[in-house]
Amino acid sequence: MVFPLQNHIGYLRVRMKRRALILILIFLAAAGVGLAAWNQWMKNTLVVHNTSQQAIEEITISVCRRDYVLRNIEVGDSKNVDFVVDGDSGFVIAGTLADGQEIEGSFGYVTGGSAAHHNNVRVEVADTAVTGSQEHY
Repeated sequence: MVFPLQNHIGYLRVRMKRRALILILIFLAAAGVGLAAWNQWMKNTLVVHNTSQQAIEEITISVCRRDYVLRNIEVGDSKNVDFVVDGDSGFVIAGTLADGQEIEGSFGYVTGGSAAHHNNVRVEVADTAVTGSQEHY
């Protein structure tokens, strides 16, 4: 024989388990959104903008013993890449325009530690020069 109180206790257990599951799912979703926002905020971004009169066939930006290669950047276009700062380094640029002309330059400085994140770097390739600027936010 089942007593009415036993049915009620079983019903409460199921409801509590369901609530706990919903709360866990809400917490995991919020943690995932927070982690994605943190990752986005912590990254370093390098943007190459082509203001020359011809396409950039290939450009390599070296920083912190790593090479970042971007290819086929049309006139007026930009491409970007995230980069890692794991020490002290400047930026060294080498590339080739569509007609075979070699381009090169260097600029800036990044350092590891607390300044290893939030770096925005912009490389501009013009007809006569390759320049760079950086911002730490």
